[in-house]
Amino acid sequence: MINSIQFRSVVIKPVVDLMCHPSESAVELLMLTAMAESNLGYFLKQTGALNPALGPFQMEKETFVWLRGRIKSRPGKFFSPPPSIINCEFPEIAYNLRYAAVFARARYLVVPEPLPEADDIMGLAEYWKKHYNSYSGKGDAGIAAKKYTRMISDYD
Repeated sequence: MINSIQFRSVVIKPVVDLMCHPSESAVELLMLTAMAESNLGYFLKQTGALNPALGPFQMEKETFVWLRGRIKSRPGKFFSPPPSIINCEFPEIAYNLRYAAVFARARYLVVPEPLPEADDIMGLAEYWKKHYNSYSGKGDAGIAAKKYTRMISDYD
């Protein structure tokens, strides 16, 4: 598992600030997502799948390709990305943490529903389940909230 304080300050916060909609809710949602999806980077490649999800946010290739197309076709809607992000290839999100965070944040930016408050842990977990993991996914909002709560308790 990646050190959560460093992951927040070195990866998540700069990416959220770079993109058009910086917010504490977005920071906490991405932290919860990474914790729920990969135990904060413990798993960087899904095991046992034909088309494995990659990175700390366990993004599937189809989602990545779809988001990259949206970013390319609508520059400025999300943010003005450098060419390196627009042209990155799917495997890069397994090892480039900032690229992975950009695409995870972009996944949430296409959702018209506003983000829950940053301190609404169950609301963040339910938002993740509905808009990232999906109701057909194996993730559980209650378990995600517990993992996130354990992670933030390490800050003390």
